[in-house]
Amino acid sequence: MNQADLEGSPERAPSQGKLAKVAQVVSVSPRTWTDDADLEAGAQDAKAKNAKGWPLLLLAYQSVGVIFGGVGTSPLYTFPNVFSRTPMADDVLGATCLMLWTLTIIMVVKYILVVMHANDDGEGGTFAMYSLLCRHANITPYGQTHHTDTNLSRYSMSVRTPRGTKVRKLGLSERWGIRLARALQHRRDLQQALLILVLAGTGMVLGDGVLTPAASVMSAMAGLRVAQPTLSNNVVVGVSCAILVCLFSVQRFGTAKIAQVFSPVLIVFLITNAVVSAYNIAAYMPGVFKCLSPRYGIQFFINNHKSGWIALGGIVLAITGSEAMFADMGHFSHRAITIATFALVYPSLLVIYLGEAAFLATHLDTYAQSYYQAIPKPIFWPMFVIATLAALVGSQSLISSAFSIIRQAGSLHCFPRVKVVHTGTSVEGQIYIPEVNWMLCLLAVAAVLGFRDVNAIGFAFGVTVVAVMLITTVLTVLVMLIVWHTHLAWIVAICGSLFFIEGVYLSSVLFKVPRGGWFPLAMAAVLLFISYVWHWGSANKLAVSQHTQHQLLESLLTLAPEGGSSSGEQPPGSLQSAATGRLVNRSPGLALYYSESLSSLPSSFIKLLRSVSSVHQANIFLTIRQVPMPSVLPSERYLVRNMSLPGFYRVICRFGYRDQVDQGPGFTKELVQKVAEYMRFKALHAKWSAADIYDEPFQLSKDQEKDGQRAGKASHLQSWPVLPHILPTMSEGIEPPQPPAVPLDDVLEVRVMYRA
Repeated sequence: MNQADLEGSPERAPSQGKLAKVAQVVSVSPRTWTDDADLEAGAQDAKAKNAKGWPLLLLAYQSVGVIFGGVGTSPLYTFPNVFSRTPMADDVLGATCLMLWTLTIIMVVKYILVVMHANDDGEGGTFAMYSLLCRHANITPYGQTHHTDTNLSRYSMSVRTPRGTKVRKLGLSERWGIRLARALQHRRDLQQALLILVLAGTGMVLGDGVLTPAASVMSAMAGLRVAQPTLSNNVVVGVSCAILVCLFSVQRFGTAKIAQVFSPVLIVFLITNAVVSAYNIAAYMPGVFKCLSPRYGIQFFINNHKSGWIALGGIVLAITGSEAMFADMGHFSHRAITIATFALVYPSLLVIYLGEAAFLATHLDTYAQSYYQAIPKPIFWPMFVIATLAALVGSQSLISSAFSIIRQAGSLHCFPRVKVVHTGTSVEGQIYIPEVNWMLCLLAVAAVLGFRDVNAIGFAFGVTVVAVMLITTVLTVLVMLIVWHTHLAWIVAICGSLFFIEGVYLSSVLFKVPRGGWFPLAMAAVLLFISYVWHWGSANKLAVSQHTQHQLLESLLTLAPEGGSSSGEQPPGSLQSAATGRLVNRSPGLALYYSESLSSLPSSFIKLLRSVSSVHQANIFLTIRQVPMPSVLPSERYLVRNMSLPGFYRVICRFGYRDQVDQGPGFTKELVQKVAEYMRFKALHAKWSAADIYDEPFQLSKDQEKDGQRAGKASHLQSWPVLPHILPTMSEGIEPPQPPAVPLDDVLEVRVMYRA
């Protein structure tokens, strides 16, 4: 087989030896980069996500403590935030009616029946929906996708219609979906609007990571004043702050061990509170079930007018944390979460709210502390301990979600690089980010010290809850149109109803912006600004790099003519300068260069070649690319092909937004093994093995660009003159990118600075 035959077709790795055990290496032609997908590995992964029987029940059990900590502990603070003065019994029943129906519509209908189906290969959250939309609209945060990404096993796209098949006429919703996808693909302003919407939702979820610990812990500590009425509120505030500091201090040790008690704690909390509520129903108001009739909710607005509308800002707290059902589903499955919802969480919450309403309707003066007042005195302290532990569980789930979201945002170049510490090896997602952890701690303590009351925190809390709900609904509509091609009647019926309900709640919580709602809005605005500026800088860095890296290898180097020269006989494969014809020295070993472009050369290589007139025997131009999908199979991570001259290779390393880009010793060794295996296929340097290359000196390059301006068309949002001045300030103190792990004595760092 000649060189041309090898160049034109993909090859598989040898079936024997250590190299075959790593992952497939793909030989691709310069024209089309296609990959050899390991579909069997993808099928095995799908089987793991479709667990049945006892494994499914185990997942459902584990999901209780991780996912339902927020919504499960919401009874601690919901009723005290509904009423600002002593209510009437009918008002209690009306508010309870609205709580239960809101819980049913949002938690069950919206998330379980609709939104959780919009997952990205089992992953949930705003970034997952964004990734799903990007793939079907053929875009990335930087523009259009690379065509090789569509061949990945987990890159689910519409199946092409076989030739000869009768194609039915597209419906109205399908035509709208196709037009919308095309508009997203070709209009940069729509792409930016979608990204800003996702980043805004992310900022609101991070706001939950601040307010959930503050509200949960302070609500639990409020029980101290029920047991000791003479106790000062300053004591409650101080104890709450101390617990919060302890909670965030232990994050660095990881949740691998304490996570095992999350589910038991929350299950005990739900069951014991349901039992207490059943007692209160039987003892105080057996007829409380009548409030399930919607007429009590309607009568609530008729009787209270504006105050009833304002009370919606407290009623919405009943669904606090429900977004975690979708955001954290990647660790479990849709079916496991559904089982946990209907078997335990949803019925328990119904009984808990009904029991608290039964007590409050007959003890109207306890509205400010109805949860603890409804607990019988003989079991008060055991219930207080259980409530405190449950509050910590609810706080932990939001903190862990914040870490995960920051990592995903960083992988999409929408957040500055931060240090990510893996605290667990058996479960994916057990990470700790020091900077984010202490920032959340500072803001949570500031919220407690600033508001000093759980009701005041509730005013701020409602804004984030409703904002996340609305953004999720908007993204769901886009998924229905672009991905599912759902009939317009269903979209109008389902999402129209959700928009109406959530719009009413939004109008209520916005009324409370001056009374504390500004706090989460300010946090979300700052996070949105940081994320967008960082994305703007990353996009401009890529654009400038691609604009300046325009030289091809053939324009710099050519093969020296065989037969020798004036300086003597030259070995085969010798190189000479394309401009001067002078021979270029080839040093032994391998050099690794980072490259933003897939076609041209990095500036670091050009600068080094012109300075020392020497290249290594093997030169790798590595491009690390984020693809719009959760993760990439190990067998599909690398694409390798040779360039026009011997000893020059391009390697693409692809990561999903949930993959950890770890360029440690394992990454370096695997990368070299890929190239060595490829070289064996091409019959180049056959005497080298992977170990031989790995022992040779390395050369790393790093392009560092500052104040670059985007080449080409940019949206008006990206042309703000203030952004180039802000980005360098933000870059100060940011965790630097970690190069592949090689001995420091073998590293030569070449820096190239671009100026506007």
